Amino acid sequence: MLFNKSLHVKTYNMEKISLTRCPICGVEYEKSLNTCPNCGYKQPINFTKTLWIFIAIILPLTIFHFVDFSKFTVKTSETPSKEELIKEEISIPIREMTELSYLSKDEILKKRIEYVNNSKVFKTENYKPREDVYQIEDNLPWISAYEIALNGTKGNKNIGEGASRCSVSINNPELLMSFIVPEFQRKNARESFSEADYFLPEKLLWDEKNKTLKAHFNIKSFYDKNPDYMGMAMYTDETNARDLGYNWIFCDKSKNIQFVNEFNNISVEPYEMKGYYHKGFSCGLENGCNNYSPYQEEMPFRLIDNTGYLKLKMWKEKPKNKFQAPDIIYEMYL
Repeated sequence: MLFNKSLHVKTYNMEKISLTRCPICGVEYEKSLNTCPNCGYKQPINFTKTLWIFIAIILPLTIFHFVDFSKFTVKTSETPSKEELIKEEISIPIREMTELSYLSKDEILKKRIEYVNNSKVFKTENYKPREDVYQIEDNLPWISAYEIALNGTKGNKNIGEGASRCSVSINNPELLMSFIVPEFQRKNARESFSEADYFLPEKLLWDEKNKTLKAHFNIKSFYDKNPDYMGMAMYTDETNARDLGYNWIFCDKSKNIQFVNEFNNISVEPYEMKGYYHKGFSCGLENGCNNYSPYQEEMPFRLIDNTGYLKLKMWKEKPKNKFQAPDIIYEMYL
């Protein structure tokens, strides 16, 4: 009889099996079973293994909860949103005009120092008004914004009564450039003209990141109330810029602006400003008045369509050229 020898050959699993002994019945069994096949005893949970499992689950949740992942977000565009721009801009309060006539020089400069020291932009402990800018004298009248616009200077003994037109700049240091209401001969006097119509800005904003002041004026509203002024040259007062150390100016961009001097103006090359306050006689009074001076042909301009925009670069020292980065930017929205 023939036999299949394979039936009588014992085979052995050469893989090493980890065994454990049941502490209850003493039977050995594979440790991986976790339960004794004889009496049903269950092995206790490995503390170290359980701890690592716990950490693996809890740690990611903790990181997700406390870490601000928005800081690591890659921006898809360098252009800031409108909301981001608004957050970067600080609103500057605007002071109303005041009457400066017959005040002493010390009284005026004391208030000026207070305004600069309270400025959100130019606050400094060492500020002193520049002597070449404030060449004013004691107890003189200042030209009134209302009187110069409504009644002019000829024979007007009341030219110093009411809010002074130069107080717009003196009271608001952040207005690096403001306007001067000129005398204008009208066919019909407009009793509707008031000090409230003067060119105070509607809002003034400071962008610290880009070192830019933005002044928004409602010139259209002024023209609607006072149509005789339409098309007139607009004279500017840049004494704030000079007093705060910005001596050079260049109009980098403009819209709907026509400079009075087509070939020699601040949009052609950087220009050294010259404005100051002093005792002058343009007010028509025998003893003179404190007022702005001089006339600078490079500065005046007219508006086209009664709206406009200027981006003005300003430097403390003479720039190498008009492309040099400015010390500050002043934008006028008209």
